[in-house]
Amino acid sequence: MTPIDRDTLRRKLLRTFCVIAGGLATAALILGLLPGSETYRDTNDCFGHALGGLFSHGRRSPCESHWVYVATTPVVAHWNWLLGFLFVLLAPGVLIWRNARIAFALLWSLWAIGAGTIGFLASFDLGDWSVKTVELWPMYAFGIVIFGLLLLLIALLPIACGVFAWVTRNRPEPPPALPRATVVDRR
Repeated sequence: MTPIDRDTLRRKLLRTFCVIAGGLATAALILGLLPGSETYRDTNDCFGHALGGLFSHGRRSPCESHWVYVATTPVVAHWNWLLGFLFVLLAPGVLIWRNARIAFALLWSLWAIGAGTIGFLASFDLGDWSVKTVELWPMYAFGIVIFGLLLLLIALLPIACGVFAWVTRNRPEPPPALPRATVVDRR
């Protein structure tokens, strides 16, 4: 394989990853704006009764939950935070689009690990324990799309780069064929 063919193939491979990552990020942004969960609150406060029963002798009375609809919340509470996260996550893709190198793609993978970790820590929330939330389908779809985006950047991109580098490596030239040796008897 000539170096020109190798460069063209590498450019197509890495740009394909950039396009797929951009498509997944666009899908995540659209899904992030949709309604994600419905919140219900217990008007009888059975959670409070149960918690009070732990610290008192016996229960006061049986409690039956009565759930009342409170609100519908979007998948992402602050769309501008999601847009910023996706911008930070996909920023190295612009560099790779302009200068397609395997080393930059591997650094993008490390960048995605760091950005994904920070995004997870920033968005981690145990929620309110006294409410019941019902997750709607956009919430599940958003999780699948973000998981797919991080899987693409953290796992599939380095694997594809490794396979590409192994398949298109410079193989050593075979050793030259030696002339056939013949034994001559000179007695």
